[in-house]
Amino acid sequence: MISPNNAVYRVFVSYSRDDRPVVQHIVNILRANGFEVMWDEDFAFGQGFPQQIRNFIAHSHVFLPVLTKLANERKWVHQEIGYAMALNVPVLPVAIGSLPGEMIEQIHAVSVRPEDVDELSSKLTPDTVRSLVDANASQNSALYECADYPQTRANMITQHCEAVVALRRFGLVRQKGGLTTFHLPTELIQHRKWKDRYDPPSNYIPEHCIAQRSERLAITKHAIAAGCKLIIIPPSQVYLNFGATARLSRLRCIQEFLSAMSDEQCQVALRPGADANDNLLIVGNWFAAESVSMRREYRQTIFTRHAPTVAAKVTAFDTEFDELLDDAKTKAIESRRRAVDLIDAEIKKILDNAASSVSATEAARSD
Repeated sequence: MISPNNAVYRVFVSYSRDDRPVVQHIVNILRANGFEVMWDEDFAFGQGFPQQIRNFIAHSHVFLPVLTKLANERKWVHQEIGYAMALNVPVLPVAIGSLPGEMIEQIHAVSVRPEDVDELSSKLTPDTVRSLVDANASQNSALYECADYPQTRANMITQHCEAVVALRRFGLVRQKGGLTTFHLPTELIQHRKWKDRYDPPSNYIPEHCIAQRSERLAITKHAIAAGCKLIIIPPSQVYLNFGATARLSRLRCIQEFLSAMSDEQCQVALRPGADANDNLLIVGNWFAAESVSMRREYRQTIFTRHAPTVAAKVTAFDTEFDELLDDAKTKAIESRRRAVDLIDAEIKKILDNAASSVSATEAARSD
């Protein structure tokens, strides 16, 4: 289903293969009710089975174990339940013919008799899942990972992006802060663009650039497949403490990206007066990364895959995005072109100022 923040609720179904016929029926009911079902049918060949299970569970809005007499006898069903509970993923057990036991005996289960499985259509509803997800989000139960340094941050963003791709999924990129990740070059780090973007030049560190390039490529993969919504600082206000060469390099990189995207793929809102180094990244409703900075460096970036929490961040981002467009009296479909025009104008201004400075210097020398 499409939730109020335009995010599909993902339900991971855990079960014993002995119960495959009844589980297939439950999966059909969930899909008919509009949910995105995640189960072992989605697993890719050639990748570790346990790792894929953990990846799917970690990115689910709801963990739904199908509990039968046979399932209760299978230890891995209870291991998966334990993993979901450890990650604070909301658990919604479905008991067929028996009540759940062991570690989830205190969790209210949806119970039906084997002959009444069709009744789940009226029990596993969008409202049921929405209430469960919203309650979980309001409890602030998300688990977080932390990156203390810029290079670690870039590597972790890449890893999280690729973890979603490993699920054979893509997510719309929502990002705000400075000129966003799209002001990073895609070229190999030996390209002049990488050294040009640093002021002073001593800030050019090859290992960090390699990590940043991987981050840019990973995020671009999602943006091309699913689109992006960006909140950037107006080009005339961003990176003013950098020299002309560094500003031009950064502005040209995002100019190239925005020019290559369509109006439908990409929307841009401007946020005057914001801190260029504070950054929020959300990929689909798969994960969120929020950074704070200190002296031009990202410090303490926190990551979460907790789907209920990410869904709340998506709602907040979209609300801010729409308000910024309304304040600017700009339509979403026109916002990318407006941003490109402003970037073009700032690039021209920087070049004109540089040319005037050169002319003034030459004139002074001739005197």
